[in-house]
Amino acid sequence: MTTGTNAATVFCAGCDAERGTREETRTQALSVRGEPIAVVGQVLVCLACGQDITDPVRDDEVLVRAYNVYRTRHGLLLPREIRALRERYRLSQRAMAKLLGFGLITIQRYEAGALQDAAHDQLLRCFADPKTARAIADRHRGDVSPRQWQLFDQAAQAAADGKPIRPEVVPDLPTTDWETLATAVRYLVSRAAQRHLMVSRTKLLKLWWLADFLHFRSFARPITDVAYVALPRGPVPDRYKDYLWQLEDKGEIEEVETPYGPYEGYEYRVVDRESGESLAPTERACIEAVVDHFGSLSAAELSAMSHHEPLWPTFEADGRVPYEAAADLKMLDGLAEEARDRL
Repeated sequence: MTTGTNAATVFCAGCDAERGTREETRTQALSVRGEPIAVVGQVLVCLACGQDITDPVRDDEVLVRAYNVYRTRHGLLLPREIRALRERYRLSQRAMAKLLGFGLITIQRYEAGALQDAAHDQLLRCFADPKTARAIADRHRGDVSPRQWQLFDQAAQAAADGKPIRPEVVPDLPTTDWETLATAVRYLVSRAAQRHLMVSRTKLLKLWWLADFLHFRSFARPITDVAYVALPRGPVPDRYKDYLWQLEDKGEIEEVETPYGPYEGYEYRVVDRESGESLAPTERACIEAVVDHFGSLSAAELSAMSHHEPLWPTFEADGRVPYEAAADLKMLDGLAEEARDRL
């Protein structure tokens, strides 16, 4: 045992009071799946009564060390190897779980240090071979977004060809309130689903734009506060691909294949109905007004309407769509009063 320096002041059950502590390094004996394993770890000791104090963080560290000893003995993958395998294929934790047929919490726990069972470990080891990984993942291809499948497919092919591939990193997005943005988009998609309306990518971007500009027109501030630009099909959030990628990667929304008459298309959905409780009442009112008023229109119809705005030539020439233009958008005429009536 090694006696360490004084540590934090914490609650001591023996003293029934807050006490100063010291940290001691000890060899601790644990049992992992019936096998005794000794590992070195830190323990907090009360300076007043000398009693050991339970500390979840230090206890977890000791347990992970014991698990890693067990993994090494039995040839199981280490947490960092599982994470490296996922990153090799440019997969999010959610996407990796879906392609393997695991639950999201399973991958999260394994990467955090939880001990995997032998069957899961064998599947993960098979996944390390790019050709086998492609065969395994192909069975669950429809469970991930087209964007995530494209990233995986490119990485797996490069690995099979022996070519290095740099993991794609989503750049930081210029918004200071990700939670509001994610909740607003989920609520918009959920509101449309409640009314049995399909929301394609282009349609989502149009409704998002209209909700932000309606809130600015009605209450002098946007909901998500993203910048907007004028593209050939009308105003959309700047860097919208990055926003959508992160929304899908974090499980906020999912893109699923859906029949559109004789054709196949994609629409966005949320797993559960989004209540929007964390949004301000004015924000919910504007999203509801936009979805209820424009949600039954197609993406093409919404794009055409935006191009008929008198200000569109200005947007197209400048490339930007400033929030100040909300006051003059004909598409929003009458909706501000409707949004206020919902409060």
